[in-house]
Amino acid sequence: MNAQVSGTSWVYGEARRHYPRSGGRFFGPVDEAEKRRVVFLGDELARNIFGTEDAVGKTIQINNSPFTVIGVMVHKRQMGVYGGPDERHAVMPATTFKALFGRDRLWVLVIETHEPEEMAGALKRLNEVLGRSSATTRRTDRASRRGTS
Repeated sequence: MNAQVSGTSWVYGEARRHYPRSGGRFFGPVDEAEKRRVVFLGDELARNIFGTEDAVGKTIQINNSPFTVIGVMVHKRQMGVYGGPDERHAVMPATTFKALFGRDRLWVLVIETHEPEEMAGALKRLNEVLGRSSATTRRTDRASRRGTS
């Protein structure tokens, strides 16, 4: 079976509202620091692989390497997606992803503010910190327009 696999920081789970079903968890800082072979599955992906069985504690192969399923996402309603709905993704620690695939480039950056009206200022500051590359500026300007309209 083919599915999108992402390597992320452990804080991504809260930022993207990847809440685990009962009995599971999202990975944490220790999983990331120790490059553990753990994976958190979207609910649709888990259902496609395991049917109605509980996936937590089971082993799946990713790129011919065994990974322990530590959590399955509670189904969520998702309005915006990049790379497809979260329910179809597998997520592992970024350090593990780099060790397995040899890639560590940033593809998506998720930022969050306490209040929606703070987003424009946060995106401006992000551009200052990351530099004014045309690709970064174009993308964050687009996000800024979406966040304020």
